Amino acid sequence: MPGITIRLADLTAPEDRAAICRLTREYSATVFNDGSFLSDEVLARLPDAMLAHGGIRTFMAFDDSGSAVGLATCITSFSTFAAAPVLNIHDLCVTETQRGQGVGALLLEAVEAAAREQGYAKVTLEVVHDNPARRLYARAGLVEDAIFCVKMLK
Repeated sequence: MPGITIRLADLTAPEDRAAICRLTREYSATVFNDGSFLSDEVLARLPDAMLAHGGIRTFMAFDDSGSAVGLATCITSFSTFAAAPVLNIHDLCVTETQRGQGVGALLLEAVEAAAREQGYAKVTLEVVHDNPARRLYARAGLVEDAIFCVKMLK
């Protein structure tokens, strides 16, 4: 897709930190399904918490004007069966005005390429059953393979 550039976020750069918060906040409204957003308190500590975690890699998509229009926030985990790291896509979001334009596919390609290059065993993600992005994930070769269970602690 012409005009879209993908690169890793710099969690120390103010402009990347602001874009991560903006895009994650926008994405949260689609996840919560009730029009609410992440709290200001969570957003205020998000970039520092991501940086402190150490296993976070955020791929960012920028349009030709330099505006951040999407991101894939990934977390490194580990496969005991492959004795190799796993890259989990925790959040994949594209700003509303860019949805359906191929930005999500480019982000998925960048995540996969980085994981292959670094010897990861696989790329994973969780998705709710009614998420329309499941078609995108299927086109990208991500297959539904497991049930994801959650117990909220906070």
